Amino acid sequence: MIENHLSLFQPSPAMASERGYDPELWQRLCTEMVWPANHIPERYGGQELGFVELAILLEQMGRRLFCSAFFPTACLATPMCCRPTGPDAKAGQGGFQAHLYAGRKAVRC
Repeated sequence: MIENHLSLFQPSPAMASERGYDPELWQRLCTEMVWPANHIPERYGGQELGFVELAILLEQMGRRLFCSAFFPTACLATPMCCRPTGPDAKAGQGGFQAHLYAGRKAVRC
């Protein structure tokens, strides 16, 4: 999917945009490929693939200089949504993580 949108030799026009990524492409990655949830346990709505698969995705994104909200969203914010925040809290509860997985929300650094 990425190679259809990006060149190895030219930086993405999204790099210069206000968001720093293409929101339409980000939405497709979230809804069609479910990449932000690939390493999240199934009980929290993820695919439970693991951090090895996450590293492969990051490697391929780097290969194409892919500008997206993937790293801050999938690698930093999404795992935090699976952590309980209090003595009575249940991991994965709330709903913010569902917005992250679906691409309706993104985190920027």
